Amino acid sequence: MKKIFLNSILTLSILLAAYSCSQPTEKTQEVAKLAEAVNAIDPIFTQNPAQGDFLNKFFTGKVGVNMMLKNDENNEYSIANVIFDAKSRTNWHTHPKGQVLLVLAGEGFYKAEGEPVRKIKKGDVVNIPPHVNHWHGAAANSEFVHIALTNYKDGQNVAWGDKVTDEQYSSVLAE
Repeated sequence: MKKIFLNSILTLSILLAAYSCSQPTEKTQEVAKLAEAVNAIDPIFTQNPAQGDFLNKFFTGKVGVNMMLKNDENNEYSIANVIFDAKSRTNWHTHPKGQVLLVLAGEGFYKAEGEPVRKIKKGDVVNIPPHVNHWHGAAANSEFVHIALTNYKDGQNVAWGDKVTDEQYSSVLAE
């Protein structure tokens, strides 16, 4: 897990550098805030780990969720590093103000309701619009790691839905 974390931070740094070079000035300031947050992470990556009932209620399979930055008076978003074992996934859910996933390792899926599945891998960025019902998780034969930048609106960042059934998950493998 420690090696995965170190590789995740290195990849995140590269993605942030590439993103900051390709975006307008206001985006560069957001990237700078994110870089500061990454630099402030506890080196053993134990800051605010989600566990127990939260994981069992909103995820299927073995998943680790580590909060890197909570929203506060300076930031209208939170940042979490999410590590999925093979076949693990989120429940269906929406975000009132959208979410961005930065894929750091492995292979996985992003599935928006009514849309074809999107296979995602290290280096991919998924920009999820507000109120889109979706799920994301690991491929059948790969661990999957992403950073989730989740926006808040009126104090809320997610509305959780039903679990993704094994049948729903299996159907994306066939797409």
